[in-house]
Amino acid sequence: MPSNSPIPAEQEETSVSDEFEITEYEVGEIEDDSTEVRVSYRNQEGFIHERSVNIPRKADGSIDQEYFDEILEGQLRGVNAKLKLGVANFADPNAVDEADIVPEEEGATEDGSPASIDT
Repeated sequence: MPSNSPIPAEQEETSVSDEFEITEYEVGEIEDDSTEVRVSYRNQEGFIHERSVNIPRKADGSIDQEYFDEILEGQLRGVNAKLKLGVANFADPNAVDEADIVPEEEGATEDGSPASIDT
């Protein structure tokens, strides 16, 4: 016999920010002499938030992986905290930054070479 009792309030409530919590991130390439690395977090819309993260090293120069993992997890918690507050900035990875647009030269041909050379 089905129950007609309402769902308890604690089970009924779901926070929008909990539903959209970020659980994965991408660590950029680490070179042998790198001291920091870019870490990217992608939200559900495919937008990206990036942070620069320090790379902890052992005395022999190798990465202290255990400590690095702790740092990465702490950064992930920080991104999610900012996401819940609505203050994390995510950018469209396909957007073109107007500062990166180089104006075409006057008189240039379609391939960018000068139309004429003055001598």
